[in-house]
Amino acid sequence: MRAWATGGTAWSTLPGDLMTRPGRSICLLVLAAACGGKAATSSATPVATTCPAPVTATVSKTYPTGTLGPCRSERDGGKDVYEVTVTVPGSEPIEVELSVDGVITGTEQVVLVMPEPVAAAFAAKYPGQTVSRIEHQTEPGKPDTFEVRFGDTDATFTASGDFVSEERVDPHDD
Repeated sequence: MRAWATGGTAWSTLPGDLMTRPGRSICLLVLAAACGGKAATSSATPVATTCPAPVTATVSKTYPTGTLGPCRSERDGGKDVYEVTVTVPGSEPIEVELSVDGVITGTEQVVLVMPEPVAAAFAAKYPGQTVSRIEHQTEPGKPDTFEVRFGDTDATFTASGDFVSEERVDPHDD
């Protein structure tokens, strides 16, 4: 699934994630305490501590050397889905989204390499911009995409370098 990385452009000067997941959790706890115990909730509500059997079976079969992280249930486009973070030796964690019956509906993985067509398209559209994060995204039946973050913007390109979209974001959000 990650063979596309060969021959890509490495971004070896990418800064580390300034706020790791544990760091964000601590900040949220501090924020909750400062707000009298009330904090904003996200759309991803951790209502499940274990995945349904079909979800676990699919992830285990797809990533046989992976370690499953927490299973989160959420609504996406009016449908119930599960999101599981899988840690595979030798790569960054992969966020896998699955339907209730265990069908993979998408994946997201932070990478340090993007295909040359994406690098060329990004450089042409955003000259002089510094990349802070690259995320490889897959969705069945659609071309793979790469979400490239710079400053407060995420720009998405297909693996062949076609521009898809641009979105303003919180630069500290992942």
